[in-house]
Amino acid sequence: AISFLVLAGITFAAIRLLRRTPWFITGWLWYLISLLPVIGIVRIGSQALADRYSYTPLIGIFTVAVWGVSSVVRNPPFARTLSALGAGVILVTCSLLARRQVESWRDSTALFRHALAVTKGNYVAHNNLGGVFFRQGMPDSALFHFSEALAIFPNYPAALYNSGLVLKTAGKPEKALPFLLKAVCADANHASAQECLGETYESLGRTSQSVECYRKAIACRPDFFAAWYRLSLVNLGYGSVNSAILCLNRALAVRPYSWEAHYSLGVAYLRKGDSDRALFEMAQATRLNPLSANLSLAVAEELLRGGRASASLPFFSRAIRLLPDSAGNYVSRGSAFSATGRLDSAIADSRRALRRKPDFVAAFRLLSAVYQKLDMRDSARYYRQAALRNDSRNHPTSGLPHFEVEPAGPYQAIIK
Repeated sequence: AISFLVLAGITFAAIRLLRRTPWFITGWLWYLISLLPVIGIVRIGSQALADRYSYTPLIGIFTVAVWGVSSVVRNPPFARTLSALGAGVILVTCSLLARRQVESWRDSTALFRHALAVTKGNYVAHNNLGGVFFRQGMPDSALFHFSEALAIFPNYPAALYNSGLVLKTAGKPEKALPFLLKAVCADANHASAQECLGETYESLGRTSQSVECYRKAIACRPDFFAAWYRLSLVNLGYGSVNSAILCLNRALAVRPYSWEAHYSLGVAYLRKGDSDRALFEMAQATRLNPLSANLSLAVAEELLRGGRASASLPFFSRAIRLLPDSAGNYVSRGSAFSATGRLDSAIADSRRALRRKPDFVAAFRLLSAVYQKLDMRDSARYYRQAALRNDSRNHPTSGLPHFEVEPAGPYQAIIK
């Protein structure tokens, strides 16, 4: 009420002084009209208060101040000196205040902490600060602020999704599930929540429900890479190779430089029997991620299993260059050499593996198999017995690796 009376009084005075001080009414009306978005009559964005809302309205206040000071200091001789001193004091004061305010913008943590310090019930700031903590690897702090946001606004989709994302990432899908279900109920078009819910269902073994969620996420956002990619992996796991290829091509249309998608597409083509396309896609994957020994090894093993032993050799060699002390890599390449008939190279790689790991069962077995091919039965029997003497637990297992897609990340409410 007092604020309204003050505004009404100043407006009345500006109208009465219209002829004598036209700059007064001009500046004042500029201030009032441009201030409308933050006084509840016209709402812009989700924030009732924001520093930037004052930028345009203050032009009106500065107009009144400049013309007002000019009219005061026009005649008295000492007024110009006083006005200059006053302007200097104001500038110094504003500089000090600006320096203090800039500290609030030092980083995202400082910004959202400041927002919480000067406002009440600010669920957006709690959610955004939780997102900052999550990206910094502080899930407990993140969950605390998401919980604070939900205490203020229980059906806030962003905080519900973020809570579920943190819990899923922490390996607690059963705890993440209720938050994600509430998130998609609060906002059925929240694509990230639908996708995260699909991953959660998948980790709980509820694959049919995960597929439904991935499809809903794609319906909400047709260019959602993660949803297309996850759906392709489910199809690949079920043996629906053509569907997997379709999904991976859609994923690559969105993100053509994804080595994960190129690798998975190569695996799909191998399972379809199109080894040339498989080799091309896998070569693309290793070109995009040339420093990953695991990727090169996975590509090589897939090609070896797919009957392309010769094509697998360069990838095995790259894995060895990246991880020269891995005994398993030498045995894998030795197996490829053996499959292509290069038995001397297979023996050499097996011995390199044993120099790095003297009790490596897989190396002994490979040597036994190679000597059997060479019809050197005594040597084959010797290495077969050596394999039996060693612990079978040393035998490495291999298979299709599961490459994780980078998570969408905590959803921040967009401040407009």
